[in-house]
Amino acid sequence: MGDRVCAVVFSNDLGTQKWELPLGKPEEVSEEVKKEKMLTFLEDAIELILTALKNRPEKNMLNIWADIESGKQPHYPPFSIGRQTDVTEIIEDHPKTKSNDEITNLSNQIIGLLKPLELENPISPVLGTGFGGTGMMAAAFGAGLDFSNPANYGVVREHIPIDKAVKLEVPSPLTTAPFLEVKSQIDTYLKYTPEEFKIGLPDMQGPFNIASYLIGSDIYYAFEDVPEQVHILMKKITEFWIKAYKLVLSWIP
Repeated sequence: MGDRVCAVVFSNDLGTQKWELPLGKPEEVSEEVKKEKMLTFLEDAIELILTALKNRPEKNMLNIWADIESGKQPHYPPFSIGRQTDVTEIIEDHPKTKSNDEITNLSNQIIGLLKPLELENPISPVLGTGFGGTGMMAAAFGAGLDFSNPANYGVVREHIPIDKAVKLEVPSPLTTAPFLEVKSQIDTYLKYTPEEFKIGLPDMQGPFNIASYLIGSDIYYAFEDVPEQVHILMKKITEFWIKAYKLVLSWIP
């Protein structure tokens, strides 16, 4: 596993922090100037996080986790205090803070890493990867995702019956939209961020969860009704999961 891989999933609600990027009127700004301003925007965001980590090293969750893994008593409690996010806040923040520009999106994600400090919680300098949500693996098999509901973003829109699912070929991660998106995200992080920022693995779930997202609640009845098809499906999903996991790890140095 590479030095920039973060295989630990932190449950902090990082929230959304948005900076306004003053570019002037679109017709008055050339693409070159716009690119330069965006890169400055990103550099400022990175410096903000690095300064916070330098001034508050006890708040770096990666250091806390390293203490725990080595058997040491952590120098700060490895938990966060928070509150349940109201659904109206999710709807207000999404997708207004989403830009078509990768640098702006990365900058806003980096700034958002500071959100836990508002309640004196630890921060995790980890950049997230993924595609929509927990349904990304089902999407790789052909299930359609619904991106219309900000409060339940990226759920499977339409399940595939198990008798059809077992006939699906095991997809190649290199040719599926979810993992092409993850590859693009990782390439952007490696290009623009220093090694102090680790890269998180996408939420690939586990084989049974993927099966339930792919064919829906019918999976629970299928164990009794068509157990041989369940075995076939689980074997294909597991094979794909292993391929995808190894591939993502190979992308992160």
